[in-house]
Amino acid sequence: MIEEQNGEAAVQPKNFKQLIKENLGERLSFEHGVLYTARMVLFQPWRACRDYMDAHDPRVSNPVSMILTISAVMVVLYYFFPMDEMLVAMQQSQQVGLFVDADTPEKLAAAQEAQASAEKANSFMLPFLNLLGEFPFVSFLIFVPLYALAFKWAAYGKMPYFRALVFTAYCSVSSTIWLTLPQHIAYQVLLADPRMVTVINSFSAAATGLTFIFFFFAYKNLQGRSGISSFLRTLLSVFWLVVIVLLVIILIVAGVIGYMVMTKAA
Repeated sequence: MIEEQNGEAAVQPKNFKQLIKENLGERLSFEHGVLYTARMVLFQPWRACRDYMDAHDPRVSNPVSMILTISAVMVVLYYFFPMDEMLVAMQQSQQVGLFVDADTPEKLAAAQEAQASAEKANSFMLPFLNLLGEFPFVSFLIFVPLYALAFKWAAYGKMPYFRALVFTAYCSVSSTIWLTLPQHIAYQVLLADPRMVTVINSFSAAATGLTFIFFFFAYKNLQGRSGISSFLRTLLSVFWLVVIVLLVIILIVAGVIGYMVMTKAA
C-alpha cells in the first residue's frame, strides 16, 4: 500500500486485515505470481516475506494463496498415491528391516516386539495421516502459528507476530515442497525395500533442518542481526518450538484420557 507523506510516496507495510481482504473473492492465478512466489519461497522465504510485507514486489503472492495452492497440489498427489498405501509400504519395509538379521531366538523376540510397537504407533497415526491426505491445509493450520510464535519469541518481541506468521507460512510451504515430492519419489522407487523408511525419515529430518536454516537467514536479513546473534536466536526458536509442541501434545493426551475416563464412567 502506498500513501502520500509530506508530498512523497511512502510504502506502508501490510497487515492482517489487508491479507484477509486480498483473499476474499480472489481466485488462485498463476499469472499473478503463484509460480514466481513458489520459486522464491523454495530458496529464499525470508525475501518473499520482506517483498510481500513491505510491498516491494507486487508479483509475490500472499501466503494464504500459496498454502491453498500447495494444498490443492497435495490433494491431487494423494489421490493418485494415497497416504495409507505409503504407510502400509513403510510398515512392510520396517518388517523386512526388523527380521532380516533376526537369526537367534532373542533377536526374533526383539524383532516381534519392535514390530508390535511399530504397528501400534502406525495405527495411532493413520487417522491423522488420512486427514492430512484429504485436507492438507490442516497441517498448516496446526504448525504455522506454533512456528511463528517460537520465531517471534526468539526475536525477543522485536518482530511483529503477523510478520513472523507470514514468514513461517512461506517456510512451511517451502519445507512441504522439499519434503513431500522426494518422499513420494522414494516411495515409488524403493517400495518394500528395507531402506525406504530410513530414506523417507531422512527427508523429514532434512526438511525440518532446512526450516531452521531459513530461520537463521530470516533473523539475519529481516532483523539485520549478526551471524552469531542469528544462530543463537535460531537455537532459541528451536527450544521454544519444542516446549510449545510438548505442551500441545500433553493437552491433547490429557483430553483424550479425560474423554476415555468419562466414557467408561458413563
